[in-house]
Amino acid sequence: MLEQWRANLLLAVPKIYTITNMIDLAPGADDYYPLESNDGYEAFIFDVRISRRNVNKARFQLRYQRSVVLARLCHSVPHTNPDGELVKSPHFHTYREGFDDKYAESTEGGHGVIDSLEVFCRRVNLPLPSFQGGPQ
Repeated sequence: MLEQWRANLLLAVPKIYTITNMIDLAPGADDYYPLESNDGYEAFIFDVRISRRNVNKARFQLRYQRSVVLARLCHSVPHTNPDGELVKSPHFHTYREGFDDKYAESTEGGHGVIDSLEVFCRRVNLPLPSFQGGPQ
């Protein structure tokens, strides 16, 4: 289990794209992009998923050590937290020690997929990527 202080540090560290900063936002996109901390000591994975049927349904996710979800922004799908609280979309999940990514909070902005991508990148300290496909 990741301790909360470590998760907070990993979220805050500036990140860079290791191969490309061009991501695919076309309907049906389900890709991942390797990232690293700007000092090169930590490796991350940036997941992008866009629904094929509903292009306004998107998920942006930051993973650490392949399986630890540090952050996720869900656009167009409500979420129910473990305590029963209903969180509207878009909402932002962050790692919580003992709960992983099960809790979410409403997020400002994010009225479109690109807006949500901007919010996500700002929250995880990642430069906004270039993109192809998706809404223009």
